[in-house]
Amino acid sequence: MQELSEEAVRTLYPDPAVHRISRGEYPPGTSYAGTLAVPGTAFVLSGSCRYVMEKGEIALSKGDFAELPRGAYMFYANGDEGAQVVRVYKIPEPLPL
Repeated sequence: MQELSEEAVRTLYPDPAVHRISRGEYPPGTSYAGTLAVPGTAFVLSGSCRYVMEKGEIALSKGDFAELPRGAYMFYANGDEGAQVVRVYKIPEPLPL
């Protein structure tokens, strides 16, 4: 089994015209509010984190991944290590003119 890494995630989503991939490194205690315009997937490379949304909470640790629904959320980097997270979003199709 391949270790979870940014490179491994990029092999799952090879076309940059279809998916946006970003990596974030969050020190312990980091928290922020965000909104997802489109659903996405979060992959935790190290540490642990939580996403708190209107309909529930997703807790993730190193090696975990989860689908993130569209909408508002709060992100929290947990523990002494913080978190390294790779997020993947499908780029929406342009609206017809």
